[in-house]
Amino acid sequence: LKGALSIEETNSKRVKLTDKELTTKSKKQNILISYTIKELKILIRTPAYVMNCVISELMIPIMFVIGMMTGGKDLLPILQQYIPMIDHLIAYLLLIGIGLGFMASNTSMVSATSISREGAGYVFMKYIPVSLNTIFNAKVLSGFIVSQIMILFVYIGCLFILPISPLYILLSFISAEIGSLLGSYFGLMVDVIHPNLYWED
Repeated sequence: LKGALSIEETNSKRVKLTDKELTTKSKKQNILISYTIKELKILIRTPAYVMNCVISELMIPIMFVIGMMTGGKDLLPILQQYIPMIDHLIAYLLLIGIGLGFMASNTSMVSATSISREGAGYVFMKYIPVSLNTIFNAKVLSGFIVSQIMILFVYIGCLFILPISPLYILLSFISAEIGSLLGSYFGLMVDVIHPNLYWED
């Protein structure tokens, strides 16, 4: 009863807005971007998701740095000497880029667990006024964004360390982005087919 009475006593905060402020605050946002932001906020605010999806994306770059600081110093001069001598280098770089992007998107498991993370509340997606196509694309986009942690780290490092043309590195980076997008869609497809919706923790 006291709780019900307190509702009556609560005063709403009235803020007078100008026409410009009202237009700005009520401006319609893109549904895909809004849903992607929602996915990323849930991902960041949940410690279990951060540990399993975001931190795992940082582990490989950290291991790479540790490897370079310990035994990688002897390997680096060899790479710098022989890489310019490789025939069809651009073809190898494109294949490496696609493989790296695919690995980055599935290391984080953001898209590959996006349906399972909904748990028993997956029915929510059926009732909101947003198409499943938009929801799936937002889940893929959130995974694609997280995968940029590893991809950007690797290519920025290559740009300063390896004697490769910046144009070649750019083309390989674009192929990595394509690989990351394909990997995110592949992970989502697997999770849609075999989701783990009922879990306790």
